[in-house]
Amino acid sequence: LGADRPARAERTTLVGLALGAGALGLVGVVQWLAPGPIAAAFVPDLTAAGRGHARTYLRVLALGYPAIAATDLLVAGFDAARRTRVGLVADLLKYGAVRLPVASLALPGVAGLGVGAVVRAVTPSNVAAAAGLPAHFAPEPGRGPFDPPAPPGRGARAPVPHPRAAP
Repeated sequence: LGADRPARAERTTLVGLALGAGALGLVGVVQWLAPGPIAAAFVPDLTAAGRGHARTYLRVLALGYPAIAATDLLVAGFDAARRTRVGLVADLLKYGAVRLPVASLALPGVAGLGVGAVVRAVTPSNVAAAAGLPAHFAPEPGRGPFDPPAPPGRGARAPVPHPRAAP
C-alpha cells in the first residue's frame, strides 16, 4: 500500500476512504429511495409482510453504507501496516458490544421487540466501528498509523519482518 512510505499509505487510505464512503453513500441514497423495487428484483414472490421487512432492512442498511466503506478501508490500511489487531478488535467490539446485544432485544424472553431489533442492530454497529477506528490513527505521539511498528519493549516479542523488507 505504501511501499515503506507511511505518509503515502496514510494518504492513499484516506483518499480511498473518501471515495468508498462517497460511492457507497450514493448507493445508499438509491437504496433508501427505492427499497421495494430492489427487494422485488431479488425476490419477486415476497409476501406483503416479507416486502415490509425487506424495505425496512434495506433502508436501515442504506444508512450505514458509508460506515461500512470507512471501516473496510481503515482496516485494510491497518492490515497493510501489519497492525492487524486493530481490525480484529474493531470487529469484536462491533459484533460483541453493539450488534449482538441490540439484536438480543428481539428474543421473546429479553424484550420481545421482534425482527426489527435485529434489523436495527446492523447500522449502529457499523457506525460504531467506523467512528472508533480513527482513534487508532495516531496511537503514539510523533507516529502515524502506517509507520513501522515501534521497537518492542522489555520482554515483548520482536515484530515479524515484512517479507519484502530489505535485509
